Amino acid sequence: MSDEDPPAPIEQVCDPSSQRSFEVPEWFANNAEFDLRYATRVQPLVCGEDAFAAVSRALNGAQHSINMCFWGLDPAMLLKRGTAENWDNTEILGEILLRKAIDEGVTIRMIVWDHYFESIGSMGIGSSETDPTNQDTGGNSRNLERFRSFTSNIPNIDVRMTNALSTIRWTYFPSFHQKSIIVDIENPPASTAFVMGHNMLVSYWSKQSLRKYDNNRQFYLQNNREIDADDFASDVRRARETYEFYRDMTGYVPPNHAATVERFRQQYDALRNATAQNRFSYTTHRAPHLKPYLDVSSQIWGKAVTDVYDNFSRVWKENAGSAPPAHPPVSQFQASGHTAPAQVAATFPLTQAKDIEKLYRHAMQNADRYILMVNQYFRNWPLTDEIIDWWAQHRDIPCRKKVPLMIVTNDWNLPENIDTLGFMDRASARAQAGHDGVTRDKFLAAEAPISLTKMLTEEQGDHSTIYVHAKLLLVDDVCYSIGSANYNRRGMESDPELNIGVLDGQEALRLRREVMNILVGDPMNDLGAGNDPMDAFARWQSMVTANTNASASSARLPHGRVVSYSATTRDPNDETGNRRADASTGGGSTIA
Repeated sequence: MSDEDPPAPIEQVCDPSSQRSFEVPEWFANNAEFDLRYATRVQPLVCGEDAFAAVSRALNGAQHSINMCFWGLDPAMLLKRGTAENWDNTEILGEILLRKAIDEGVTIRMIVWDHYFESIGSMGIGSSETDPTNQDTGGNSRNLERFRSFTSNIPNIDVRMTNALSTIRWTYFPSFHQKSIIVDIENPPASTAFVMGHNMLVSYWSKQSLRKYDNNRQFYLQNNREIDADDFASDVRRARETYEFYRDMTGYVPPNHAATVERFRQQYDALRNATAQNRFSYTTHRAPHLKPYLDVSSQIWGKAVTDVYDNFSRVWKENAGSAPPAHPPVSQFQASGHTAPAQVAATFPLTQAKDIEKLYRHAMQNADRYILMVNQYFRNWPLTDEIIDWWAQHRDIPCRKKVPLMIVTNDWNLPENIDTLGFMDRASARAQAGHDGVTRDKFLAAEAPISLTKMLTEEQGDHSTIYVHAKLLLVDDVCYSIGSANYNRRGMESDPELNIGVLDGQEALRLRREVMNILVGDPMNDLGAGNDPMDAFARWQSMVTANTNASASSARLPHGRVVSYSATTRDPNDETGNRRADASTGGGSTIA
């Protein structure tokens, strides 16, 4: 669909302080493959603390409708976190939704990927009753199933489980991979949407400090409706009798015993109140194995909200048989403050939509200064070939003009990754690194300056893996893309995905500084206009090398969290071997 609004003024598209004079690039603004929405405001959200806090604000402010679709969703997800001993029941995702639907009459539609349809989780992968964080694909099933059962008779909550919605079966198992929220589409001035990399699961909650252990991250909740408050009272009574025995007979009370009795009393009160209201109660559990995740999402206001909703409507119709109500006219959606042109792009196999692939292709082909890709996977061979061929035919890049690529992904060579990330065997994990190696080698063969890196915690004495789940592309301080699609064939061809591409020099510059401070502890301002990007790339490599050397010891990493990643190589033309390896890994890990 075309937008009726004129292009935004140039000063709204680029950073005025950059002293760089350019107009909206023709490849983006005048390309028939792009349906730009002007009058759109986009706010990138880096790491779960900020992303889930923004989701909480939007959901709590909903007055008409909440529409959600997710690869993984846990109704017991605590959006704003205190500690395991001090948290707010009103910040639990499921409780927000119940309050909005039952108490305020808000219409709620939810679509969640049915991993059991593809036999993921039902095989026992992470479906532990005692630890729902053990693996994303099965770990949230208990809380979700209880929520679905409880809401089945609530007329304005409709929860649908979806299969992959894919017609492409060359991967081991397809998945429904989108992650989006639309709030109050009926009221354009108040409407907002999220296009996310984060799943609504406890594993994805991290602060930007990305410490190995964080008390705010290391606990999760389980909803409990089967516990009867009167039965639980016997535990309270026994604890109090023990406390009174020690107090009266010996004059001595074991340390923390009074606190334990008080905690039991509080849990009893919570259970009694939950029973009276026919709502859930929650218990906390520790999860010391949870690693920090680097992830990026976005919140959207203005005209592009309608496209996020149209995507949701398409998914809903495929599952429910009929579309939800249409949104008001696009012209009624306006965003205040700083706005920029944006495109909501989808991968949707049922309609052969490959808009995210087009977005990546055009952005990377037209890069003039640098490409920063922070992505869970780095293995889209066909798209890499297209980019390199186009460079050679149209711009004499990279052979003559050097545009550095800084790639941040996951290390699939490390043995310690295998158990925590749920791989079936070590050989298949090593084969995954081969995919990354092939993609890197294609750029190297074309003489493109490229740095392939991974992330570790920076703390002295412990350099544990930081899991890169982000799907961020940032080009030239001009444009960026955020969403659910990985740089692999699944993300661009076979799984339903949703991204947003934004042409906004001001926000791209701010985002580059924020992300670079996380990666190397430096905003990398020498990547900006007026500087030689190859000089900046040399400094990047120097910092990565210093970090890599320090990671071999117990020393604190001197420059943020990025170190070198030496991927092995696997021949992309070895069809038999690649099919065998993909069959054992699902074309990627089970974490999506």
